Amino acid sequence: MSGIFSFFKSVLGTGDRAASSGDGQTSGRREIYKDHEIVAQPISEGGQFRVAGSVISPEGKEHNFVRADMFSSREDAEATALQKGQRLVDEMGSRLFAE
Repeated sequence: MSGIFSFFKSVLGTGDRAASSGDGQTSGRREIYKDHEIVAQPISEGGQFRVAGSVISPEGKEHNFVRADMFSSREDAEATALQKGQRLVDEMGSRLFAE
């Protein structure tokens, strides 16, 4: 059970988004979409990359996401993370950051 918690802690924990966090999660491309910053943070797993990232509101609130999608290419995982982030902003808006 603690393995699940440590996985989510490593994926959702804060850290330096500009470099590898040491747990396989690395920052990638960034973009501004409807005043929100979307940061691709693919997670390296067994030679593949899991789609993950963050959406940051103009007020600085952050929402992290991890998807089941896996790609052999880091670039493909980054592109998909940016698309998923855009979709979150479009579908959820400010509710994405509700506590």
